[in-house]
Amino acid sequence: MKGIKIVLAAALAATASCASANSFQFNFNGARSYGQWGGELSAGYRVQFAIFDITPLAGSFLSKRNHGYDDRLDSQGFEHCFGPGNTIANDHYCKGKTRGFAALEAGVSIPLAARVAVGARYIGSEVKPYGSVAVPLFPKLSVKVNGGQHYVAAGLNLGL
Repeated sequence: MKGIKIVLAAALAATASCASANSFQFNFNGARSYGQWGGELSAGYRVQFAIFDITPLAGSFLSKRNHGYDDRLDSQGFEHCFGPGNTIANDHYCKGKTRGFAALEAGVSIPLAARVAVGARYIGSEVKPYGSVAVPLFPKLSVKVNGGQHYVAAGLNLGL
């Protein structure tokens, strides 16, 4: 029994020592969110333990606003977002050109192959889950693809 405790303690110490792989992460993506195409820029800090990691991120989604939705008053004087066909639409369609977001990813890295992660994005007033796959091009540069409900993004991830 004492031998098992020593092995577990050694494994825990080895995992803790791998935390030195922590790094700043920068994402540069082309993205589509709620029917809008645009660019997505984000930055975060990845905390890594062996092959597992957690990455909190903050960023912004930049898009054009000429997609057929606008804010105006209804017949009773209340402001709403109106879309094609003069129908009331969800407010996120009429938001400004830049929307901030926060995200949290939990991932597993397969050395020299890929990083697979699940995450959640808080944008507007909603939290949306998504999945992510990143394949390394160079030691600090990866091609990354994210996908979730009403959301898809592809671009580059730079780790420093």
